[in-house]
Amino acid sequence: IGLSLVGGLDLVADSAFDRNFKNADFKPSLRLSNSFAGLSVSYGTGDTDQFAKDFSAAAYLRVAANSELEFEYNHGGDLPKYFASLSFGF
Repeated sequence: IGLSLVGGLDLVADSAFDRNFKNADFKPSLRLSNSFAGLSVSYGTGDTDQFAKDFSAAAYLRVAANSELEFEYNHGGDLPKYFASLSFGF
């Protein structure tokens, strides 16, 4: 969920649950973006595997109208430290 603060700057709220849909964690972030690229920095608020208390950052490039190539650094938790993803929107 995102809230536009000013042009190109958004406050984003991400949330995750464990495999049993319990122990929800919240991860607030700030995203600076334009129509072509963006940068997001966030900090986990919990101690679960999904959002360990630590810093993460992501950069993305829009490669088509609804598709993005994203590179992410995640410090802490069971998620990989570095990963890339390609998402397609419809």
